[in-house]
Amino acid sequence: MLQQHKIETQLDSSEWQTLIANVNAHSQQSQLVAEQFAQQLHLDHNAYENKQIITDCANSAPHLYTVIDKQTQLAHQIAMLLYPIEGQDDLLSSSVIETVHHKTVRYILYRRLLVTLRRAYRQLIKPPPKVFTAYQQARLTGDRAMYYQLQQISDIPDAIVNPVPMPVDVAPLQELLPFFEFLRSNQPIVDRENESLSFMRGTFFNDGRMDLCKQVVGSAWISDLMDSLVNNQHIKHFLLGNNIVDIAGAKAIANFISHPHHSQIETWYLAGNRIDAQGIELISKALQTDQHCKALWLKRNPLKAKGAKYLGQLLAQNQSLEILDLHNTGLLDDGIAYLFDGLKQNRSLDLLYIDANGISNRGAQPIADYFSHLAKLNEPGISSLFCGINRLGDDGIALIAESLHEYHHLKRLSFGANRLGYEGLKILLAQLINHPKLIHLDVGLYKSTSDLHELPNNFGDESVPLLAHFIQSNKSVQIMSIKDANISLAGIEQLAEAVQTNDRLLFFDYEQLGVKKPKTLIERINDKLRENIRNTFGVDMHTFRQEYFRYLKHTDAVRHIDSIYRNRDNCSCQLKHD
Repeated sequence: MLQQHKIETQLDSSEWQTLIANVNAHSQQSQLVAEQFAQQLHLDHNAYENKQIITDCANSAPHLYTVIDKQTQLAHQIAMLLYPIEGQDDLLSSSVIETVHHKTVRYILYRRLLVTLRRAYRQLIKPPPKVFTAYQQARLTGDRAMYYQLQQISDIPDAIVNPVPMPVDVAPLQELLPFFEFLRSNQPIVDRENESLSFMRGTFFNDGRMDLCKQVVGSAWISDLMDSLVNNQHIKHFLLGNNIVDIAGAKAIANFISHPHHSQIETWYLAGNRIDAQGIELISKALQTDQHCKALWLKRNPLKAKGAKYLGQLLAQNQSLEILDLHNTGLLDDGIAYLFDGLKQNRSLDLLYIDANGISNRGAQPIADYFSHLAKLNEPGISSLFCGINRLGDDGIALIAESLHEYHHLKRLSFGANRLGYEGLKILLAQLINHPKLIHLDVGLYKSTSDLHELPNNFGDESVPLLAHFIQSNKSVQIMSIKDANISLAGIEQLAEAVQTNDRLLFFDYEQLGVKKPKTLIERINDKLRENIRNTFGVDMHTFRQEYFRYLKHTDAVRHIDSIYRNRDNCSCQLKHD
């Protein structure tokens, strides 16, 4: 019967749905549509039996006794065509059909066919199993053979030594000019109900943010941009992430800061701009006497050790800068020495990001010297040190930890992904357990560790009693991470018990690659965290994570680098210090 019709098959899901819709509107077409479905399901069944590719027809085929089937009998017609009773053409022979003539059997077989073909199609489109790179494999819980193998490689990865921005293309000037002209006009946003005013490229926010993140001014148009800002009284936060402005941009920015008009910019966000040592020398010298700049974000610029020398000189002179971001800037141990030498003379800096800079236990010494120096003077210095994705190891961490014994001003400390083991962790936790102001402790994993060819921490279950004791005894930490530190499910269960005794902890990242956690365990931890969040802020967990978490972790100054282009395009403006 069906073979008499020339029916086009192998439609996509939307086309199958259109056929069903037509049946709803024109019930007289139901027989033809039923034949088309039956034909394709028959072909798919044969393909399935022969281990060949099938279509998604079964996903759209109607179920029996649904609204559509009740209105059109379409599912019943398809079942009848596929499994005819005796005396009818047989599209799909079956020993059961030959012996049992009840309609019920036909419908059971139809249901089974749909289930089988749908399951087969899901397997067909299912993403292939993730293939771990060597550095991802090194994070696996309970199997750290690759970790120990990679640990023997002494060379620092090129992505750490020679940072590069995301690839982008410079924008045509005509696409930038409308925004430049607006900036030159020195206009505020008149309508206060609107937070921002966007152009083809560029957005101005009424809180003073100028957002050109990933709009790619480049070295060609950076001077035009800076010229347009000379008389602007409204821009306070300059967001130019991933614009590859090079040395020309560094010169233009330095000239702007040194201009007689006196820059009023408080936030310079210059991540991913190919600014090297020569460029940062110009900017650093211009900022030495600047009293407006409070935040300098330089992530993924190839500053290297020589650039750190100029930044050290800046810190020795400038007493207004509060945030310095040097994440993945190629500093290495020598650069860290320059930086912290200058920092000893500074009392304004509060947050310092030095993640992903190839810092070894040799680089730990100047960091420890800095904290010891301030402790002897009984003076406060930085309150937040983000030092993840480095290679401090047990010796380097222990050196810094011991210098913190008398330095009680720390609020945030990150040593995630530093090849830290049991011995280093033991010393670190002992020094921090009674720190009165510490609210954030990260000894877990930064998400780009594997991409940068660096290694995680490696605690093992022997460290669980240390961690449990810290969680039970510490009275200040609110955010804590031990992500991918080689802790088994049994270890996490013990830590879950410790969490029940802690009334301060609001966020706890205990994910371990390869460990599947029971829902009951997850809920037990989350229930306690929810209770603590409610008692601390009076909000639920979702609200806390959406509206409080990032500010608790990085201070509310991070709102000054929020970018609409970051969210849309995932550009390097995003604050990824996890």
